Amino acid sequence: MNTVEQEVADTLVKTGRVSRQALDDCLCDKKDGEGLIDTLLRHDSLTARELEAVFPDPLPTDDPVLEEIKKLGRYVLLGLLGEGGMGRVFLAYDQKLKRSVGLKVMRGGLPEDLARFQRELEIAAALHHPHIATVYDAHVSNAVCSIAMEYIEGRPLDACSLSTREALEATAQAARAVHYAHQEGIIHRDLKPENLMRSPDGRVTVLDFGIARPIEKRARLTQSGVLVGTPCYMSPEQAAGEELDPRTDVYSLGATLYALLAHRPPFQGDSALHIMQKVAGEERESLRAFNPKIHRDACREAIDIDAQSAHAWYALAQWHAARLTVVQRYSRSTTMVRQLCDRALDIFARALDFRWDTPRESVLRSLRVEALFERYVRADGERQADDPDRRALAEEFQRLSALGSERAARLRARLNLRHIEAGEFLPEQ
Repeated sequence: MNTVEQEVADTLVKTGRVSRQALDDCLCDKKDGEGLIDTLLRHDSLTARELEAVFPDPLPTDDPVLEEIKKLGRYVLLGLLGEGGMGRVFLAYDQKLKRSVGLKVMRGGLPEDLARFQRELEIAAALHHPHIATVYDAHVSNAVCSIAMEYIEGRPLDACSLSTREALEATAQAARAVHYAHQEGIIHRDLKPENLMRSPDGRVTVLDFGIARPIEKRARLTQSGVLVGTPCYMSPEQAAGEELDPRTDVYSLGATLYALLAHRPPFQGDSALHIMQKVAGEERESLRAFNPKIHRDACREAIDIDAQSAHAWYALAQWHAARLTVVQRYSRSTTMVRQLCDRALDIFARALDFRWDTPRESVLRSLRVEALFERYVRADGERQADDPDRRALAEEFQRLSALGSERAARLRARLNLRHIEAGEFLPEQ
């Protein structure tokens, strides 16, 4: 249970609506992702009428917007889950749908706020993905605007203590949701740990499409000229107010992963302007300066995103390398690894189409060698001397060696170690 549900449980026990024994029994039978109130109702330990009797008034009681919500006669407000610049999100019980919901209520009444709220409603309702919060219903009027969405039991990623593996897996789930949104023509523009909710079973859900835009809009600023997004997770292009495409979300995912592993944002400053100046013109510090326990490979492959690069293909390549790293280390599925290797190799090939300086090209070549290597050692059947994967691996390793013998030597030593464990031998140059 989160803090709000704990307070609700305590109130129900204190008022005598639910006994402590009944509460404990329900908690033992609580399903993953199920709200506490839903569990109590399923067990007949509580009725909707009793719930409304315990929580008759909105919180706070002198809020005219919440009074309007009460007049709808549909929602029982149980507690405040969170709030931001645009509105507040309450844990509520929807008496029509008979389920707990996250009820987002807009706090402003300006025409631009109404348009933004309407846009979030349209975008979120059109996206259907396991890692994007589902919208159930909405109410938009001059008096009040609200969205009833899937209640996610859990905590935002910035409030979770995650291991390196958990951070990589959480960001990989978010990446799948963001990739789906991109395919549907939507860029989020405000990806950050606070907008990624992690449930107790490890499922991550992307929230808050309040400033999302269709890709064809080529959005830069709001109509009022205010830069949108969160400065310390913005891409350099977004911080500079340039036209945006899906690559800005890729950068923000990398910045989010950096924050999860370093326990601090990539850039910090005294003001939003100071942070944006750093984003646009400074290199971020190495992760290992903040978290020496991070594995060197995970550090390099997961979040080595160049803040000064106008090409986010480099960031995208690093991101796929991070996903590949996770699967290589923790998956027993040969098919899954091969499929991910194929996807990563395609991304690496596209990234290498750009004219990079030698260090960046060397990094990309190294990642490509590792992906080719992993696909080669996991291939089915006997390998022939003229195996095309073996030839491709040898050729790519020769290209890497031409860029710098030291990096190639380190990579050969690491791959040989893994190769020996696999009962194979790295093809000679």
